[in-house]
Formats: sequence, structure tokens, C-alpha cells
Amino acid sequence: MSAQDERLDAARYYIGVLNLEAAREILLDYLRDHAADAEGWYLLGQASENDSLAITALERALELRPDYEDANILLAGIKRDAEMITYPTKEDDDPKPEEKP
Repeated sequence: MSAQDERLDAARYYIGVLNLEAAREILLDYLRDHAADAEGWYLLGQASENDSLAITALERALELRPDYEDANILLAGIKRDAEMITYPTKEDDDPKPEEKP
């Protein structure tokens, strides 16, 4: 097993046990040397707690490997979930005037 495979296996392990910070550290270091590795970017997307970083990583994985089905599925799920979140607006804070009969 190559050192490259060992680092990706370690990142997968940390993702599996939800130690996402450790996984991100490994993957960011790995991607410095292997920026063209779609799987590394996909795993970084999995390990990202920030939707923006996850989307960026997954889009990079798909640039490198457009047929990467797992990356497509995860990216679609993150984007769908982000669209479902609604944030209150100023109008939501203001009471609505009551209608007169």
C-alpha cells in the first residue's frame, strides 16, 4: 500500500468516526501534493463542516472526474439542504398590521 493510499485510508477512518478535523488536516496536506486527485477532493467535501468549503471541494472533484457519481450525489444533497434553510428577514420581525373588518 502506498503512502498516498494510507493517507486517504486514514482520512476515511477519521470521517467514519466523525473526527472531521483530523480528516481535514490529513486531506489538506495530501492535496498540497496531489491537487489532481478527485478522491482527495471528494473526501475533503465529506469532511467539511462548512457547506461552502464542501461545495468547493466537491466541484473540484467533479472538474477532475465529471462522472464521479458519489461526488455528484453528495453535492446535490448539500445544495438541496442549503436551499431548504430559510433565514428570517426584517419583515419577519415586524408585526403585521391587523386587518380591519
